[in-house]
Amino acid sequence: MPSVEESACECAILAQNEGENVKENTSKKAVIYTRVSSEAQVDGTSLDTQAEACRACAARLGLAVISEHEDAGKSAKSTVGRDALAAAVDAAITARAALIVYKFDRLSRNLGDGYDLRDMLLAKGCRIISATEGEASASPVSKALYAMMMAFSELDNDMRAERCRTGMCARAKAGFWLSNPPVGFKLGKHPSGGTILVPDGDQSVILRNAFLDFISGRIDKSGLIKRLKDAGHPGSTIDRIIRSPVYGGIVRNRLTNGEDVPAAFPGLITADQFYVMEAKLKLKKRVQLKDNPAFPYTGIIHCSVCGQPVRSGFSKSKGKSFGYYFCKEAKHPSARRDDIHAQIEAMLSDLGKIASFLELLKGAVNDLDLQDPDRAERTRRQRAVSRIEPQLARLRSALLEGVFSAEEYAAEKDRLTTELAEHRIWLESHDASADHRSECIDILIGVFTNPAELIEGLTVAQTKGLVRIVFGKLTLTPEKKIEPASDSVYTILTSANAGSFSDGAPGGD
Repeated sequence: MPSVEESACECAILAQNEGENVKENTSKKAVIYTRVSSEAQVDGTSLDTQAEACRACAARLGLAVISEHEDAGKSAKSTVGRDALAAAVDAAITARAALIVYKFDRLSRNLGDGYDLRDMLLAKGCRIISATEGEASASPVSKALYAMMMAFSELDNDMRAERCRTGMCARAKAGFWLSNPPVGFKLGKHPSGGTILVPDGDQSVILRNAFLDFISGRIDKSGLIKRLKDAGHPGSTIDRIIRSPVYGGIVRNRLTNGEDVPAAFPGLITADQFYVMEAKLKLKKRVQLKDNPAFPYTGIIHCSVCGQPVRSGFSKSKGKSFGYYFCKEAKHPSARRDDIHAQIEAMLSDLGKIASFLELLKGAVNDLDLQDPDRAERTRRQRAVSRIEPQLARLRSALLEGVFSAEEYAAEKDRLTTELAEHRIWLESHDASADHRSECIDILIGVFTNPAELIEGLTVAQTKGLVRIVFGKLTLTPEKKIEPASDSVYTILTSANAGSFSDGAPGGD
């Protein structure tokens, strides 16, 4: 069996040969596309850094740049609304040119969109080149590596969102309010810094008096509704008002997993009074959990007939309760929860049987040394920070010594402060990106090599994100089988290593 290093060399040669075949069918032209996601980066040098690296890449490859396109302050979660990307793709297709980006995640941080862009450009005879990560060609190895890069990018986004959601859950469970204020309240600040609700003038008085009159029996339900209508509230708003526990000083929503949490602010009535009102109105809790631990794959499995996400729930039969994933349409596919979970776990286990191929991919990813192209730039900026900080410290002394006039001092201080801020912003963004990418690589490799243990340690939201990245769009067939997407990481890896399976055990390379 050849070593990982030998296999990596062989794969690199195959990918290079594939790339040379593509070159023969394309022009010697290039289109450059750059993107940053936040408005703060627009004023920095990130776009310039990307463009400079892309131009250098085009020069190395002997390609003439015919146009450059940039999306400033645009997210890559979707390709919708990114006019510069659309223009860049059109320009590349028209000239059969290479589309050059700084990194593949500049194109997309969504696995599906990334695949669609690659397939469309390759079909039109165009090349897709990353100035720092190589070329996305049609060879199996290149497709697998491109899939991994897209997976890293999407997982990075999902992990950021999960961290944000975790923080929001913690604030909600501490009793703080995280959305727009309901009728009768306005937003205020807690001494600790969190957002709370405070009564909002006459509306809060009207609501409180109506609630108390209903609880005491002075008015019935129809009287309560009439009182609120007279106050100018339509029927749909009234339904939300009488159901909302926030008026009793209670926070109850998806972020609290449907549990009642004492608010960090007083309600218009007490919690006990709200529970009495809830009982008299015979209201039921209507919080639908987004991440139900009993059905972790809800929302990522789709019906093979209508394409809609399947639902989940329990069904009782002969005193026993059974979980199901099912389509809302009659006679469309459905399957028991335990069977679905067993199939997904089996597919994850399949990835563990091709560890040799995965080690090759890991080695190839590490060999790319994704941050290496930025290493010189990072050193330059660190030196600039070390140079500017002492200059700023000496500037005040120079003013006192009469070296600068007041106007010259102010201008020089503004120049140095702006330059220092630009360098610091770049360094912070670069270091955060490196940390996220390293974390993403470790998690994905962990899923491949030891899926069962890793999945057990993840939250429902993390499990959803990871399964979606590995399998793409899961489909439930009428035969009650789960099928991954044909262009998913799982399909690419298992197809490329099909010859390594023997009696359920990994075989030789």
